[in-house]
Amino acid sequence: MAITVFLLSVLTFPLIILAWPDHIRWIPLLFVIMAGWYLYLLPATVAAHRGHHQFLAIFLINLFFGFSILGYFGPLVWACTAIQPKWMARV
Repeated sequence: MAITVFLLSVLTFPLIILAWPDHIRWIPLLFVIMAGWYLYLLPATVAAHRGHHQFLAIFLINLFFGFSILGYFGPLVWACTAIQPKWMARV
């Protein structure tokens, strides 16, 4: 679903932009780039929001392997798993 929306926005983006004045053409491009990065780093965002004890590992796997299906959905599922209390994480 997200890939379809992203592809449709990328394909129709140049047509929309050409009709705009020169000084505001960069604004939608900036929005598309920010939305793309947010969706790409969604597993890391979920892990950070939940305070996951393996946040760094989730972030690094998502950053370097998030372009693949396993590299995206694996950390997303991992970010949604149970969180260990701080005192158990160091044992």
